[in-house]
Amino acid sequence: MRYVLVKHLKPGMVVARPFYNKNLNILLNEGKEIEHWHITSLERIGQRGIYIHDEFSNEIQVVPIIDDKSKLIFAGAVNEVFEGVSKAISPGHGSLRDIIKKLIEQVTENQGTIVNMLDLKQFDDYTFQHSINVCILAIVVGIGLNYNEKTLENLALSAVYHDIGKLRIPLIILNKPGKLDEREFEIMKQHPALGVEYLKGIGELNSFIEMGVLHHHERFDGTGYPAALRGKRISEFARIIALVDAFDAITSKRSYKEAYLPSEAIEYIMANANIHFDYDIAKIFLSKVAAYPEGLVVELSNGLIGIVVKNYENFPTRPTIKVISKNMTEPTKYIHLHNPDSLALTVTRIVA
Repeated sequence: MRYVLVKHLKPGMVVARPFYNKNLNILLNEGKEIEHWHITSLERIGQRGIYIHDEFSNEIQVVPIIDDKSKLIFAGAVNEVFEGVSKAISPGHGSLRDIIKKLIEQVTENQGTIVNMLDLKQFDDYTFQHSINVCILAIVVGIGLNYNEKTLENLALSAVYHDIGKLRIPLIILNKPGKLDEREFEIMKQHPALGVEYLKGIGELNSFIEMGVLHHHERFDGTGYPAALRGKRISEFARIIALVDAFDAITSKRSYKEAYLPSEAIEYIMANANIHFDYDIAKIFLSKVAAYPEGLVVELSNGLIGIVVKNYENFPTRPTIKVISKNMTEPTKYIHLHNPDSLALTVTRIVA
């Protein structure tokens, strides 16, 4: 399978991975031949791309850090909570805790797997999808920090709830296509405290979870909110969530911006390590996330075009590339960018 940007999709291509809405209904199923209206629909919701089957990438299998079944079960539990908050009813949270425990077990078992952000984005609703991704990414970092099971559970809960206060922010502000004015931004800045208030009301709070939610917009250099905390005065949960929150937001399309690719988001994290983000947490995170996910078609600095077939821990920008001819027919060779004899080569652009 390979990942194809929506702008390069063509009718007749065959879907390789299902794509869902937040109600867990399949919008595009595996094996479905793409039609023109599918492409138009994907463009309308801002989806960056999808996985397709073709003869050039039959041997490439994208290995998820969370299997699709577990992801759907988790998504259903998160959806129940978010729908409950939006409708001012009391949703069930016990099942979410149980599912998070199972997620932690699965991520722990797959901790050698490099996270593929393109694979995580399988739903069409930003706030809902964002909370799921932030939770999974936070667990990955927590495992890298050698957290025990209970601490991982608290971190995951803090991460999944980190933006729940946004459900109490007016939609006209949340979905504004341009920059927020000063008054609107002051209202937006209330969402961490509103989230903590909600969690207190349902008894889903301890000090670790609270600080993760309340301070996830603090910045390592003291430029964040609500308290302008600096450095290690920010709780470790909040420092983790701040980084993975920013990474997922950068790689997502919003009403006011286009989605950036993981490689571009990684450059942003690298540039802001020890400025906006804790350097040690950034170092762990960057060793676990692929800049160029498997299945992506890229061009190298020597002009060759190929498909990313494998990523490596601690080498986020140096995958193995299966080189193909310019008309994408004849496989020729593999280039291992992390090997010493290939260090002069770099990925220069995403082709399709």
